[in-house]
Amino acid sequence: MQIDDRYRTGVLLQKADETLGHAELHIQAERFEDAILSCYHSVFFTLRAFLKKNHTEPEKTSDSILIFKQNYIDNNIIPIRYYELLLTIVKKIQTDNDVADVHDAQKIFNDSESFYNYITDKI
Repeated sequence: MQIDDRYRTGVLLQKADETLGHAELHIQAERFEDAILSCYHSVFFTLRAFLKKNHTEPEKTSDSILIFKQNYIDNNIIPIRYYELLLTIVKKIQTDNDVADVHDAQKIFNDSESFYNYITDKI
């Protein structure tokens, strides 16, 4: 991995860690929608760092989930559980028009933290 790629991967991991921390602060401040949005960002930064590290980063960020599934889930490199966590978080952002409560935010935070911890261990 070139120095520039290592730097970019590190920046993405730092952003993932920071936004996960922001999510926790938002939960404490009872800003649950903001917490969920921060979790979403954290997961995507984590995913992008993983793909960059493995030289499979797509040209369009919107293709990241598909690339992740095709290269790592379908080939049994990453357990499907982490793909399911990723989809749960994405669907929560895309389809939930309800006001989030502490239980929603805490569940999404826990899922995001699990995804972050597992995937960063693979980087």
